[in-house]
Amino acid sequence: MIVETKPRPSPLRSRCSRLLSGHLNRAQYLQQTLDSITRHSPLNAFIAAHTSVEQLAINSLTGPLAGAREERPGEPSAGKLRIGVPRAHFYDDLHPEIAVAMEKTLGQLRSAGMILVEADVEGIAELNPQVGFPIAFYDMLREIAVFTAREGFDLSIHALEQGIVGAAEKQAIQAQLREAAIPHSRYVTAIRDHLPQYIARMDRYFAEHSIDLLVVPTVPLPAVPARPQGEDLFMQHNGRQELMFTAYIRNTEPLSNYGGPCLTVPVATTADGRPIGMELAGRRRADRRLLITANQLQTLLRDAV
Repeated sequence: MIVETKPRPSPLRSRCSRLLSGHLNRAQYLQQTLDSITRHSPLNAFIAAHTSVEQLAINSLTGPLAGAREERPGEPSAGKLRIGVPRAHFYDDLHPEIAVAMEKTLGQLRSAGMILVEADVEGIAELNPQVGFPIAFYDMLREIAVFTAREGFDLSIHALEQGIVGAAEKQAIQAQLREAAIPHSRYVTAIRDHLPQYIARMDRYFAEHSIDLLVVPTVPLPAVPARPQGEDLFMQHNGRQELMFTAYIRNTEPLSNYGGPCLTVPVATTADGRPIGMELAGRRRADRRLLITANQLQTLLRDAV
C-alpha cells in the first residue's frame, strides 16, 4: 500500500553551491557519507572546499566511462520534494528513542512543505544479502593485496589478520582465508545476476513513485560505549543479543549496495546525549542534487540537535 501525505505550505528556501561528482570503477558515483553530530554543519564547508575538485576528478578518468556526466536537473526546491519513506526493513525494530526521533523529523519535513510517499522497496531485504557480503568479502582480500603492494607495505594478509583487534573484522578476514570463504561461483552470480536486479529494483522505486530521495534512520540503535578487545562482537538491542557489526549496517548497507549517493544528517540526540542521524539516499548519478537538498534540509532540522 502506498500512502502520500500532502504538505502544508512553507517559506523554506535555501540554496548552496555546487559539489563535485566523480565516477568510480564499475560506473558507480562518488558516495560521501557525512556523519554530523554537532550543531555546526560540515556541509557548507565540504561543498565549498570540493567544488573545484569536480573537473579534476572527471579529467582523471580513462576508458569508455570518461565522457559520462552526472545528470543535472534543475536545482531542487525543498518545498517541492517528494521523499520516499520505506517502512519495511528500514523502520522495523528501532530503538524507542530513534523511532520517536524519526517520526518527529518526518513531521517536520511534512510541515515544511514536502510530500512524504510511504512506499516500500519491493524485496530489498531478501535480495540485499545476495549482493552485499558476497561481493564485499570476495573483493576484500584482493583489494587489500593491491593496496599494500601499491603503497609499498611489506605486510602479508596473514600478518594483517594477526594484527586486527576488532572482533567482527578479524572474523571476516579469517572466514575468507579458511573454509567459509565466498566461492568464485557465488561471486560471479552476485555480480552478473543479482546486482543488476538489485539496481534495477531501486531505480524502479525512484521512478514509479517520482521520488527525489528516500529517508531512513541511519542506524536502528544509538551508539554503545566502547568495549574491551574481544568483547565487541555482540550487543543488546531491544532485549536480545545481536552481532554488533550487522546491527549497525542494517540500514546503510542496502543503500550503499545500490551505488547511489548517501549521507547522514543529525536530527536529534538521545536522553543521554548520543546522536541520532537520518540517512538521505538519492538516485544514482545524482550526487550533487542530493548534497544540495541535504544542505537545505539540514537548515530546517538544525534546531532539532
